[in-house]
Amino acid sequence: MRPEASAFRASPLTVWVGSMRFDFAPGRDVIVGYGPGCDIALERLGNPASPPPPPRPELVLRFAGAQWVAIDLSHNGIFVDGARVSTVNIRGGQAISIGDPQHGPRLVFETGHPAGPAAAARPAPRPAAHPPPRPPVAPGPARPTAPNPGAPTQRETQRMR
Repeated sequence: MRPEASAFRASPLTVWVGSMRFDFAPGRDVIVGYGPGCDIALERLGNPASPPPPPRPELVLRFAGAQWVAIDLSHNGIFVDGARVSTVNIRGGQAISIGDPQHGPRLVFETGHPAGPAAAARPAPRPAAHPPPRPPVAPGPARPTAPNPGAPTQRETQRMR
């Protein structure tokens, strides 16, 4: 067993290519490319009447240490935010384009929980010895007072005018 496997939680990787979803656990390299031998087989864009190209890997996804890394194997490169890169540390929400930054196949990544030492179980918070004081109660609306029998009524006031 590799030392990092026992000291770190393995972070699963989800790869989206269009509407297709692929899930991988650490432990072996993931091959992305054209042809039947790839874990993620990309569709060849272009003339459907032309013969299929020879199978070839374009990219390898590898769990190295505590994170996933993408390694370029292609002739035309991989691109992150329009810039060509040879390797990239993968983080959640990141996108990589293969071959052409605008028109090449695009892979979008989601990572599981960040890899790190297995968290020790924390004790549950203990309840307070005394409950917190209650907040003050706001005074309610004033109650109507009983009518004064000696006061003139509205009708009597109108007759007086």
